[in-house]
Amino acid sequence: QSTFNAQCRVSINEVCDEDWEESWKQYYHTFRIGQRLVIKPSWEEYQLRDGDVLIDIDPGMAFGTGNHASTRFCLNFIDQYVKSGASLIDAGCGSGILSIAAAKLGAKKIFAMDFDDVAVRIARENVRLNALEEIIQAEVGDIVKDLPEGEVDYILANITAEVINLLIPEAVKRLAPGGYMFCSGIIESRWPGVQKQLE
Repeated sequence: QSTFNAQCRVSINEVCDEDWEESWKQYYHTFRIGQRLVIKPSWEEYQLRDGDVLIDIDPGMAFGTGNHASTRFCLNFIDQYVKSGASLIDAGCGSGILSIAAAKLGAKKIFAMDFDDVAVRIARENVRLNALEEIIQAEVGDIVKDLPEGEVDYILANITAEVINLLIPEAVKRLAPGGYMFCSGIIESRWPGVQKQLE
C-alpha cells in the first residue's frame, strides 16, 4: 500500500517488437493541422483540397507522427512564420516531419540532425517519400556539438529542456539577425530554467 492509500499491482509481460511496430498503424490516420497542413500516413489515400500542403509521413520507430502536442505546436509556428527561401536547422529531427513541413512551405535549405541513427534513416526515407532530397540533408550527430557552421533563419528544437538549455548558446551563434528559434517539449517545471538561459 502506497502513501496515497492506493493498492498497486505490478505485472511484467514480454511483447514482440514485430507486433506493435505494425499494429499501431490502424490508429494513425490522416489529419489536419491549422488551415493548410495535412499530415498523411504513407499507406493512406487522401483527396487534396485547394490550398492543402500535404506531408506524407511514415514515422516508424522515430518520434514525430504529428499527433503529439509539442510537434503540433512546432508545425503551427512553422506554418505561421517560415518564409519562402528560408534556411533552417532541425535539431533532433526524429521522423523529419518538421523539416518536411518547412520545405513544403517554401524553405530552401534545411539541415536535419538527430543522435539516433534509426531516426535519421527514417527521416531520410520520409524526405525521399516527399521528393525533397535537394532541400533537406539529414545527418546523425550531436545537435549541440555538431551544428553546421553558417547563419540560418530558423532553428527548430522539439526535444527536452535539458538539451534545449545546452543548445541555446550554440543556436545564438548561428541565427541570422531577426531569426527565430522554436523550442518545444519543455515541461512546465523546467520552463524557468529555459527562460533564464534564453535571457
